[in-house]
Amino acid sequence: MTGHITTCDHSSVNLPALLTWDVTYTAAVPCDSFTVTCLYTAAMEPVLKRAVGFTLLDGENVLLRGTVDEYEIRQTEEGLSALVAGRGYAARLLDNESRAVTYQGATLEEIVKNHDHHHGRRGGVSGFRGDVYHHRGEGGCGKHQKRSQGSSERGGHAEGNKREMTGAKKLLSVARIELGTKELPAGSNCVKYNAAYYGREVSGDSYPWCCVFLWWCFQKAGLGRLFYDGERTASCGVLADWAKQIGRFATKDYQIGDLVFLRFSGTAIQHIGVVEQINADGNLITIEGNTGASSDANGGEVQRRTRALRYAAGAFRPEYEEDNVTQENFNAMMEVWLQKRTELPPGDFSAQARSWAEGNGIIQGNTNGTFQYKSWCTREQMLVFLHRFLETIKK
Repeated sequence: MTGHITTCDHSSVNLPALLTWDVTYTAAVPCDSFTVTCLYTAAMEPVLKRAVGFTLLDGENVLLRGTVDEYEIRQTEEGLSALVAGRGYAARLLDNESRAVTYQGATLEEIVKNHDHHHGRRGGVSGFRGDVYHHRGEGGCGKHQKRSQGSSERGGHAEGNKREMTGAKKLLSVARIELGTKELPAGSNCVKYNAAYYGREVSGDSYPWCCVFLWWCFQKAGLGRLFYDGERTASCGVLADWAKQIGRFATKDYQIGDLVFLRFSGTAIQHIGVVEQINADGNLITIEGNTGASSDANGGEVQRRTRALRYAAGAFRPEYEEDNVTQENFNAMMEVWLQKRTELPPGDFSAQARSWAEGNGIIQGNTNGTFQYKSWCTREQMLVFLHRFLETIKK
């Protein structure tokens, strides 16, 4: 079994002898996927950084052609090894069929990272008709399918196009890139977010990762201090209790960036996700870790879900930097608010008094002919009104 890498400058490079390979054929959605490992040498570094395509051959027979989504260098007992993972060429078509909500808050960096130079087509796979077929050599608990890791390194297309984002946007930007990441093998809870959280690879029922996924996203977004005061918790219930203690727990009027706690049955909180959008009908569009069609709260994948409000059991509202208004921002907002006050019409109850005041020159209005009756009155203005009133009495 041999693997070949195609780089973004159209070079073709043979990988060293493969140590393991794992190919999943679906002929459906999700599309085919692959993960291979090989011995790593320093000469491979520039190749992996620029990898965009992959071909797996068994002798002269092509088993799969696909796009490289991720690579990783590992230290093992045998030495350094490289892991390369990705999906079949159908991924390029599926990515372009995503719902519009995927791109509502997308930045230029995200669009370039996920979709630049993603063109091509997939050869047919016959005989499977939607059933999943695996072709595996060796196996084990490894890293996982991820659609975009390392793609910004493939030619550096996004550099120079970055813009400053507010906290909620930074978090959602990280979360969106993780869509499609799965635990491997299924049902194991063996996923990179747990490995980062616990400092080692873990697996088993004791390691659910919906809350861990959001902890990881906050770290990657540079917002670690906002999640549980910079500490760690893998428990949705503990996070909810802490949010209540610090006054950051919301039970209605959910906002984008809220971490919404979900309860599908019973009284206990079972799951958590970050709110990406709020639909007109009140339903929440969320990005969640460890969810899926087979299990809302333990489905093994990062997915975008639509949640009815009846499942929301409150939310933790992080204090993103946009919540910390500077004096300059406050002044600007006050100017806008005061201007709007000047444009409001007066009430009917004051009609007689206004007519008297205007007729006697006590209130003379601005140079543009407006009287701003709903605006504030300063001490200066009050003194002018009193002075005019006294002059009227003298006459």
